[in-house]
Amino acid sequence: MFEEWYLRWKDFLKERSIEPKTGKTRFTHQRLRSAFLSIKRNMTLLWTFYDYPETTLPNTNNGIEALFTDLKTKIRVHNGLSKLNRMKFIDQYFYNKK
Repeated sequence: MFEEWYLRWKDFLKERSIEPKTGKTRFTHQRLRSAFLSIKRNMTLLWTFYDYPETTLPNTNNGIEALFTDLKTKIRVHNGLSKLNRMKFIDQYFYNKK
């Protein structure tokens, strides 16, 4: 289906515009093109959780996002830490999460 979508929209993805100030060309739909290329590049990894159910990989990254949000909140409370102490704090945070 992905390949069919690309065949249908490839001309649209290849459209170029001329930058008025510089006269240089750029892709008109840069963000869409970037998203397409990112999916294409990572296609083999996107379904790993489905192909190997024995690994019990989650199908979303919500868990890790929640963990990082919690870590950022805790670091913000201790905003005066030196770089070395911040690194120690992060190491201890993940050590306690085991």
